[in-house]
Amino acid sequence: MTALLTVLIWAAADSLVREVGAIEVALKPVPMQPSMIVDLDPQAYSVRVQFSGPRRFVESIRDRGPLTLQLPIPDQPTGNVTVSLNPLDVRRQLAERWTEFDRMSVTSVQPDSVPILIDHYRKEEVQLVIKKSTLAFEAEPRLQRASATARLRDSFLNMLAPDQALQYDLTPDLERMLKDQPIGQTVTLSIPLDAKRIGPNVELTPSSVEVTVTIKADRVTESVPTVPVLVTMSFANLGRPIRAANRDGAPQSLVTLTIKVRGLASDVQKLMRGETRAYGMIHLKEDDLQQLNTVKLLVPDFHLPPGIELAEEPPPVELQLLPVSEPTPERALP
Repeated sequence: MTALLTVLIWAAADSLVREVGAIEVALKPVPMQPSMIVDLDPQAYSVRVQFSGPRRFVESIRDRGPLTLQLPIPDQPTGNVTVSLNPLDVRRQLAERWTEFDRMSVTSVQPDSVPILIDHYRKEEVQLVIKKSTLAFEAEPRLQRASATARLRDSFLNMLAPDQALQYDLTPDLERMLKDQPIGQTVTLSIPLDAKRIGPNVELTPSSVEVTVTIKADRVTESVPTVPVLVTMSFANLGRPIRAANRDGAPQSLVTLTIKVRGLASDVQKLMRGETRAYGMIHLKEDDLQQLNTVKLLVPDFHLPPGIELAEEPPPVELQLLPVSEPTPERALP
């Protein structure tokens, strides 16, 4: 009985003995609105909380080491605010997570206030533009959409001039992606949108945009002299005693003309240098046989290298069809 009484007396005495302790508490700001952002000054990430209570609870708390305390932040306008740390509120929040603080009294919090930066997310439309390009286009590039939606911070918008529009210039990406594309052909490119170009902590929706564009070809027009034109007959006329002749009756199986062509400068120069060839054909048909001894103007059909076309209607060729007289057979000598 004496031993039991001794234990009870020591336990009661221990609970009556109050001791003072202190511990570092890390602060974690928690915004109360989804659109709100809170940033804590790095120098105020933690505070020193001094408390008192039964010795064994104080020692228990000391053994826990650093604690983390959530700091609810109600919705407020964007800007810098100071949040006070009331010892009673700090004790209540600590007791919600650690029951030992039910037996404690928080005597002080140092510092007793912390600076908080309040910010908010906003959604703004960003214009998608193609500014002056070093490339020439057949027509204005067609954008899949005129704008993208940006999720950004109030603090960023506050730094812009009131009349400054949010724009995203697609020109550098478009020119880079067109380097390997064929000239003169219409292509559709998917250009990724880099939100960092708008500003820090920005998100863009959608993440890419399609652009349809045709690079204007460097086209020139040149006159090509002495292009051969061959006069041919159809299979229906083969073997008939007919020949093509000029107005004077001279044979006209092959003539040359000067034609005007248009195409890429490089392709036209190849033709002018003789690296590629062009020629024309006049195909005499069955109907032409009905008009013998009649001078006619016929326009040739021209075969041109790929990428080259006629710049204007070619001149006609003047010719006529003449019957060929069969030689009179010689009589045999008696």
